[in-house]
Amino acid sequence: MSEKPDLSVEVRLSKGQMVDKYQIVNLIGFGGMGAVYLAIDTDSEYDNAYVALKILYPKLARKSGDFPRRFVREARIASRIQHPNLVKVFECNFSDENGFYYLAQEFVGGGSLRQLVSNDTILSEAEALRIAIGVAQALEAVHKHKVVHRDIKPDNIMFATDGTVKLTDWRIAKRKTFSNAAALDQLELTVNKVFLGTPLYASPEQLQDSRNVDIRSDIYSLGATIYYSLVGKPPFKGTTEIDSLSAVLSKPAPDVRNARPDISDKLAVLLLRMLAKSPAGRPANPTVLLELLLDAGQKYHLRERLGIPASPSSGGVKEAVQGKPVFEVRQASYQPTEATRHSEPPPVSEVTQPPTADSSPEPAAFSEYCPEADAAGNSQKEIIVATAETLPAEKPVAQADRSFETRTARTCKSPVSKTVSREGGEALPSAHVPSRLVAWMIWLILLLVVAFFAAEQWKLPKKRFELCMELGGEALQIHSWQLAIFYYDGASRVPGYENDRRPYLEIIKAKRGMDFAKTARNQRFQELLTMGRQSGTVKDWQKAVELFEAAVSIPGISEKDLTAAKKDLQFAKVNLQQSQRNHIEQLFAQVRTKLKAKEYPEAGKFLETIRKTPFASEEDFRRADELGKEITNSKRLQELLEAGREALKKKDYLEAEKYFLEALDIPGEHEDTDKVWGWLREVRTARFDELIEKARDQATPVDQAKKYLNEAEQIPGVSPERRQEVGKIRAEILENEVGRRKAELQRDYDSSLAKAKELLAQAKSLADYEEVEKLYEQAKRIAVPDRSKVEAGLLKCYRQRNDFLFKAGDAFAARKNWPEARRCYEHVLSGRGVLPEEMEKAKKKILECRKQELLLLLADGEKALRQEDWRGAKDAFKQAIVKAEGDF
Repeated sequence: MSEKPDLSVEVRLSKGQMVDKYQIVNLIGFGGMGAVYLAIDTDSEYDNAYVALKILYPKLARKSGDFPRRFVREARIASRIQHPNLVKVFECNFSDENGFYYLAQEFVGGGSLRQLVSNDTILSEAEALRIAIGVAQALEAVHKHKVVHRDIKPDNIMFATDGTVKLTDWRIAKRKTFSNAAALDQLELTVNKVFLGTPLYASPEQLQDSRNVDIRSDIYSLGATIYYSLVGKPPFKGTTEIDSLSAVLSKPAPDVRNARPDISDKLAVLLLRMLAKSPAGRPANPTVLLELLLDAGQKYHLRERLGIPASPSSGGVKEAVQGKPVFEVRQASYQPTEATRHSEPPPVSEVTQPPTADSSPEPAAFSEYCPEADAAGNSQKEIIVATAETLPAEKPVAQADRSFETRTARTCKSPVSKTVSREGGEALPSAHVPSRLVAWMIWLILLLVVAFFAAEQWKLPKKRFELCMELGGEALQIHSWQLAIFYYDGASRVPGYENDRRPYLEIIKAKRGMDFAKTARNQRFQELLTMGRQSGTVKDWQKAVELFEAAVSIPGISEKDLTAAKKDLQFAKVNLQQSQRNHIEQLFAQVRTKLKAKEYPEAGKFLETIRKTPFASEEDFRRADELGKEITNSKRLQELLEAGREALKKKDYLEAEKYFLEALDIPGEHEDTDKVWGWLREVRTARFDELIEKARDQATPVDQAKKYLNEAEQIPGVSPERRQEVGKIRAEILENEVGRRKAELQRDYDSSLAKAKELLAQAKSLADYEEVEKLYEQAKRIAVPDRSKVEAGLLKCYRQRNDFLFKAGDAFAARKNWPEARRCYEHVLSGRGVLPEEMEKAKKKILECRKQELLLLLADGEKALRQEDWRGAKDAFKQAIVKAEGDF
């Protein structure tokens, strides 16, 4: 499998290179769609105005227009929503000089949640709640713009250097409302046109259809992310990707307390709600989620530590859960200062850990409007600053009172609420609907409803009469006389229409129709009986059964006539079954005839006819299957016999025997069985003769001949007389083998003697004599009857060798090379076949050589004394002493 190309090679920006007004500092990282660089905004009035510059790979932009559109779309979504917990986007443009799209956004140097958990293993409950509250605030802001993130995961939750939680990466986010549905589908395509998001953190509905999700899908992903931060792994983590996806879709959410017993019950229950399989089981929106998170972190005083203002009362939150918000929260516009926007980042090589919850910055204050004041027409909008009670999780939203008075009271009522005008004046009175006017309107509606039902009640008899008459007429048209009489009788009983004659006249007409129909049925019955009996006369029992069944099915026939018809029907059925059985037996007889004639295709056609016969029984199908197997076996038998006879003609006996044996293994009785056995005996006899002939061939090696004989003995079906030939031939082969072996030994013996004699005649060194001796020894080991020539040759070799050594020793002695002369004489003593006189002579000569060597050493010592070479004299005399002690 070929590896994916590294697209990052296409864009390599060096330090100091300019991308429009941004100067590259270094590479932060790269991924599947682009690279991220640390850059400086050179147009900024501040020094070192750092930004993160995201580059889209040009190759992806050229490959599909979806990538640039999604890239620009991310910038458009992020720049439209300003919030302290969202990464700010400053600019998205196309660099003509460099030929790629880029996006300039706020540089976040505190790392990601993934890095934090990887470095510190897991988070505490307070730290996880702080991060969750920050993301919930970001989701609350984007929810007002009807945007769904769809990819909340640890990698997309970042931290500023001051600890602020930042939500980033809007490439696959979507809005809930689009003017062009086709454009929406186009924008939602991923790189491979598959699932949008990260499966381990995606909601079940997002895995099934990532297009049709709402903000509750992000709440699920946030729950999975918080579970990861507390435990160190996602809530659903299988051994394979398929196991993980299956767990997300089918398994219930795990309780975080199983892995972390120290987690509070409030947070554990909230995580189970956030990870509910159905969106309806999760918090309805980020506002509700934020209140639940703050309630879970109440013991850590997160609301005060994070500077989050109190929300309206729990009743208002319930209405928001139902999708009917009664107050509008408007956050103060967040305009970052240039100092905050362009703070200098830490070195890229450093691993910056996100700070703890204590270092979180103070977010902007919240201002909230009361819609009832706007509904009253007050031009000066009133601001309600309220602290909200915690939303009770155990009360279902559906139980909220929907009445106008209760909803109004719940909207603007709070334990510590205070209403002031924008200019700081007294509160304006709230508008209300007069209760007396409402009561009059209710009475009027009740009167109208009563009048309507009275008018309808007056019209009911007439409608009932007309309906019965209409249904009766339809029954008459289809000759359903009983049904027509039923409807007309019902019309005659309608109150107020008892004296109407029309129903009675129609009933008379229906009864006449019934009498006419009865006569027609009797006539039809007799016709069918007559036709059925005629068909039985001509043995057409199938048609007779059909006619009798039609006659029996006619209603209104007298019991006597019906009994006679049933007897005729039973008689026809019995004869029909007998006729069908005879037909099937005739087909089986045809199959056997064709099978015997070896017309297998024709036999197969008759079998197929039997199987297609509608009245064939299970027993017939079983018999047909058995005959089908017999046909198949017979066809195979003929093929094997033809192949075996062809191999026999070619004298390929092994192949022919294989075919005939396979033919005999075919189950069932066959008329050719005796022929097959005869051909098999013929094949085996021919094979036996072939092997015997090969074994007797003189050119066949002995080992191969023995193999032929062993194979011939194993052939079954050969007569005992023929098998005795194998023993005779084996004895002949053994006798011939012995003769050949003796001849070979004699040849080797004579060859060794000849070589030894030739080398002995030309011997000029001790090595030559040793080689001659080896040849004679080799010939001596060969088992031949006469070995006298070997002994004579060895003696001659010994004499010539000793004479050679004496001559060589005398020559060395004449040159006064006493050591070499001594070694020649010692070789005479160490050799084999030395005569006594030769041994005595060699000893004397060795003694003379040692004496001369000692005299030489003494002469060297005296010479050194004369020359006053005391050291040399000492060494010479020492050697003379050692030699004298060793030799004498």
